Amino acid sequence: MISYVNSLVPILTLVISVSFVVGHEAAKKAKDKYPIEDTVRHGNTFSHTNASFQGDGVFMFSEKKQYAHIPEVLYEELNIFCYNGSRPKLYLFWASAEFKLTIFGDDFHVFAGENVSVVKQQHEKHESSWLPMTYKLLPWKTTQVKLNPFESGCVGVLSRDEYKMELLTNAVNFVQLVFTVFAVALFVKAETLCQNVILHYATGVGFGVLFSLALIVYMIQRRVRKTISKK
Repeated sequence: MISYVNSLVPILTLVISVSFVVGHEAAKKAKDKYPIEDTVRHGNTFSHTNASFQGDGVFMFSEKKQYAHIPEVLYEELNIFCYNGSRPKLYLFWASAEFKLTIFGDDFHVFAGENVSVVKQQHEKHESSWLPMTYKLLPWKTTQVKLNPFESGCVGVLSRDEYKMELLTNAVNFVQLVFTVFAVALFVKAETLCQNVILHYATGVGFGVLFSLALIVYMIQRRVRKTISKK
């Protein structure tokens, strides 16, 4: 009986060793794929992020699904989120990247630029001007900022409310792919379409209806946001 147990010891030791190695490798891959969340301090607040915190309210993103969760503060603070971009490759022809801002309410301002210095300059102009210097001077508050996936870009958010900034990247943006196919088809059929009178009238009427609907949606959205913020 003792000899039988002794013979099982090497086998059990081998199984435990293999299990430990496999588990360690799996944990390492999971860590590389899903970076561990970290708590960083800037000023008097603590932020939760799995991106790289550079100090002075600057967060550096490098991978898809990285985020920074900024808590509510007493006064408005500027936080800047940057993305270095990826190396251009042929199969990334339809790639896309964007920062997605999740925030409740519209008490915030967004600034976009090539680097941190440009964003800070926009913020300084905003602070010293009577006119809002938000992202591309849009009449509404944007929560999605498109980036060039192959170049560096930064987005600054000025707010005192709690919010979350997340990096979204796609190797193939199907909207861009569909537009490419549509553009090629339109180019091929351009001579035939130019001679179609009905198409000219339908296009004009269609654009008019779409812009009218967009204006109505904007007015309704603005009224709903004001009603919610008052509650």
